[in-house]
Amino acid sequence: MIRGVWQLQKLTLRYCPTNGSSSGVRQFLRNNAAEFAKQNPQLEVHAAVGAGKHPIVIGSYAWGDDKVVDIKNADPENILNVLADLRNTTGRKITKIKKEVYGKVESVQGKWEPGIR
Repeated sequence: MIRGVWQLQKLTLRYCPTNGSSSGVRQFLRNNAAEFAKQNPQLEVHAAVGAGKHPIVIGSYAWGDDKVVDIKNADPENILNVLADLRNTTGRKITKIKKEVYGKVESVQGKWEPGIR
């Protein structure tokens, strides 16, 4: 959440109706999906059938980016954790800082040292 706005807009669960790797997703959809959607009214929760494909979760964010997470052979509790993680992230790409940042002007407060309160 950034400034009180949830960044995750839509969750799509893609699963196969017959494949064994999707059994946890089918169980989640039967037992837990309605409760999860009720607890998160800011989200659009969709289920899509992908015949013969392994299950995935696609999270669509306000920035226009999507995150795809593989949930092959996951049980309903793990799927719920994945959905909560997607809901709580911003969806932005993580950029690696290549150099250490040093300022040329010293702080007015002085250099920080451990033990100073």
